[in-house]
Amino acid sequence: MLVVLWRLFKSTPEDLEALKRPRPRPQGSAGTGEYAINYFFADSSEQASPWHHIALQTASAGDRGVYTFVCEIPRGATAKLEITKELPHNPIKQDTKDGKLRHYPSPSLVNYGAMPQTWEDPRYAEESTGLTGDNDPLDVVDFGQKACTPGEVYDVRPIGALAMVDGGEMDWKVVVVREGGEDSAWQDASNPSDSQREKLQRLKEWLRDYKVPDGKPPNEFAFDGKFLGPDVALQVIAEQHRLWKWLVSVERPQDADMWWPKLM
Repeated sequence: MLVVLWRLFKSTPEDLEALKRPRPRPQGSAGTGEYAINYFFADSSEQASPWHHIALQTASAGDRGVYTFVCEIPRGATAKLEITKELPHNPIKQDTKDGKLRHYPSPSLVNYGAMPQTWEDPRYAEESTGLTGDNDPLDVVDFGQKACTPGEVYDVRPIGALAMVDGGEMDWKVVVVREGGEDSAWQDASNPSDSQREKLQRLKEWLRDYKVPDGKPPNEFAFDGKFLGPDVALQVIAEQHRLWKWLVSVERPQDADMWWPKLM
């Protein structure tokens, strides 16, 4: 008890806010259909959603341009873990196809995950592209050398965005650097150094082609495939957060193909 009190006394406001976040609890064995990462409110047995109950920004982080990243797929992994929109409380599970667990054909080049409290609305056509969203939370790519832990939540700073088009739908990728990470000095994905440009090009090629082994066509990109700067990334985040707020302001129909709580 004394140790806990000392930690609370020494904690910064950011630390205290992080303590309030819903926490992941893995269940089952990784690599099986039973594996799931469920979330629970702090010091509670009440289940939470990593999509809807984890804040997009903590109050103290907003002034620093810091956002929240939920890790789904660590750098170097192939298992396609993702937030399940359909299941109650949206646990992270490995995706399946034809009853089989899905894997990428090659290891992920980045830490990959989602930005909570965002939604790419499939009914809403973006003004810049004329395309509707893919019905998912915003995807996040983190170039950090250290692999993230599936289900863990990290503070990140957006430095750019890539406008991927998957099957005719917008599937934005927000490029971030982790707070305090080795790449934290990187400011703008649209103005990279030579080594950073190589990383970005490899990622774009990987995203373009990862579905080809499954017999699908390569993904495409809007804006001539350019990585856009942090100003665009922040605009995209703000817009998808606005659409998410509309989603959780309405009652969920009984026949809905997604799970969300009414929060507003």
